[in-house]
Amino acid sequence: MSGSNGTTIPMESNDQGELSMKAKLFVFILFTQLMQALMSYDGGATQMSTGPLLESGWHSSELGLLGAMDKFGQVATAFIWSSLLMKYDIKLLLAVGLFAKA
Repeated sequence: MSGSNGTTIPMESNDQGELSMKAKLFVFILFTQLMQALMSYDGGATQMSTGPLLESGWHSSELGLLGAMDKFGQVATAFIWSSLLMKYDIKLLLAVGLFAKA
């Protein structure tokens, strides 16, 4: 893997094939920052579209509901997801959810 200046970032591993703490930290930061960026885009896209929707005749209460729909969906599906996460492989469900969202 190469860094921004062309240098190679070593992904060291021990004898059991596990990544070093430095490599784990790099992967953790990469995934958490990437996920935050995707979530911020999703929330920001809705917020940026409210101006034109308001100008086209939507009421502010309708726009409020539109902005809150993802939260309603999280609450409504929490019970379903919790039972699925207890029954099936978590990584598989996470991958399916991420691809379905994209």
